[in-house]
Amino acid sequence: MSVFMGLPMPLTAVQLLWLNLITNGIQDNALAFEKNSIGLMKEKVRVMQIIIVSVPGAGEFLGIQNMPIVYILGLILTAILVLVVMEIFKLGLNKKAKIHNEKN
Repeated sequence: MSVFMGLPMPLTAVQLLWLNLITNGIQDNALAFEKNSIGLMKEKVRVMQIIIVSVPGAGEFLGIQNMPIVYILGLILTAILVLVVMEIFKLGLNKKAKIHNEKN
């Protein structure tokens, strides 16, 4: 997105690869060295009966009872991300407007 607004790249390719290695490396090793589960794919799907982590009453405004806290955090983080992207876009437009005004 920064390229479209004429801003410098926030992270280089090497930084992105390092971030990916650090954040996912532990999980990748855990999956790689996990014991074989023979017949796992032949088992029937288990139906989830209870919600492990929930906030009672948190989802009433959406009509959902016992909304899992993960959903609530997801909604909050999505709203924050949208606001941040809007601010970045606004900064890019202001920068372009300032450059355009300086040329005239």
